[in-house]
Amino acid sequence: VLFRSAKVEWSYRLLGENEQRVFRRLAVFPGPFTLEGAVAVAGPDSEPAVLGLVDCSVLSPPRPGLDGRARYLMPETVRAFGAARLAETNERAEASAALADYALSVAEQAAAGRRTLEEPAAVRLLDAEDSTIQQSVTWALENDPDTALRLAVAVAEWWLLRGRAGVGREVLLAAVRQTAPGSPQ
Repeated sequence: VLFRSAKVEWSYRLLGENEQRVFRRLAVFPGPFTLEGAVAVAGPDSEPAVLGLVDCSVLSPPRPGLDGRARYLMPETVRAFGAARLAETNERAEASAALADYALSVAEQAAAGRRTLEEPAAVRLLDAEDSTIQQSVTWALENDPDTALRLAVAVAEWWLLRGRAGVGREVLLAAVRQTAPGSPQ
């Protein structure tokens, strides 16, 4: 493990400043992510850096996810290193908020596809983003109750479909308790 950590640190130091920033921000993803997700979390200028991180073997080359879309993956050892750098630079809150915003947009997009011909694709999208949604809900419950409530409402039927009605109920109740009356949902 020590050897891998030293290798990751060496690779990190070889990156340019923008690639280091993108690397740190992508460490907030708990699982596979799309290029669209990477750009949403790391910023509009991050696409070339993401592709560069693949070339440097910091990210795994994209593979089809549960939804058929190309998804990148940051190996766990690399992700842990990136998360530590994210905390050191005080960027974790901003990256987590960007991840929650991305998860909310995915959840609302999928919710719009419910009860339409697009429903199977919407369910596969949520399945592919499961770890991102879970992490975002947890973060939002602690930091942004309005977003937590909107996320919970958007994925409630999916949670029911996936046998997570109890979890969904608890999240919805926690979010409602923390949301100010009259807040936009």
